[in-house]
Amino acid sequence: FLTPFFAAGQITDNFENGSISGWVQSATNRWSASAISPIDGVYSLKHIFDTTVASNDQISIALPVYDFATNNISWRFRIRHSYAPSSSNNWTIFLAADTTAGQMIPGGLVDGYAIGVNFTGSDDLLKLFSLTNGVATVISTTTLNWELHVGTSLAPAIEVVRLMNGNWEVRFNKEGDFENLSIIGSGTDLTYTSADNFGLFYKYSASYDTRLWFDNFYFGKEIVDTIKPTISNFIVESSKVLSIDFSEKIDSGSAINKLNFTVSGGFGNPDSIVFDSLNKRNIRLMFT
Repeated sequence: FLTPFFAAGQITDNFENGSISGWVQSATNRWSASAISPIDGVYSLKHIFDTTVASNDQISIALPVYDFATNNISWRFRIRHSYAPSSSNNWTIFLAADTTAGQMIPGGLVDGYAIGVNFTGSDDLLKLFSLTNGVATVISTTTLNWELHVGTSLAPAIEVVRLMNGNWEVRFNKEGDFENLSIIGSGTDLTYTSADNFGLFYKYSASYDTRLWFDNFYFGKEIVDTIKPTISNFIVESSKVLSIDFSEKIDSGSAINKLNFTVSGGFGNPDSIVFDSLNKRNIRLMFT
């Protein structure tokens, strides 16, 4: 695989070529495309610098040019931090920065936008913020407490969307599924309208380095699902129960709306609907 891949103003990187070519490190040999416990596939970007002192490391990549005022912009990625977050052990994603890895630190000479856990403070909440000379101003404090809701083993899917009108949304799926994201935070900020660089900041204590993985990166226009789900299979379980499978995961709100379903033969709308909240592709129409 050739990564990172630039096409029509977007960039994706899944690190499956085993390389971090194109990425700029704040110090050499701190990061690599590693096959150790990857998030997805064979390789993930991973912090690899094993040291006996507390420190921080960054890595960045140049972004294609986009005007935020004329496009809805999306950042997607998965991330795993295998140690509980604190003021001494934390990470931040620089979504849009006017400088490269070396200044992607608290108080650095950097303007832009970022999202992370404990960039300032230690409440473990995922926050979206703007940066002016490295000083953070919160745009959205999400409902997600990383230690309580994610922990040290999962690599959730995160999408940040900046709409043309300056509204921001933070979308999340605990299991790493970009097809089933939920909005966990929102806010408004119009300070910056372009992005030069994207990057990661990782702060660690002496005994807990090499604990950060990153994968499935996307930057470009917002990805909008325009294909409606279709019925892939159905089973008549009884004279009063019809089980229906769909081609993709469906929204629970639409799935349990009885007026969205009509069965011929005199049955009409169901009296109730049971939604499979685990696979999100199945419903059971119940008739009395």
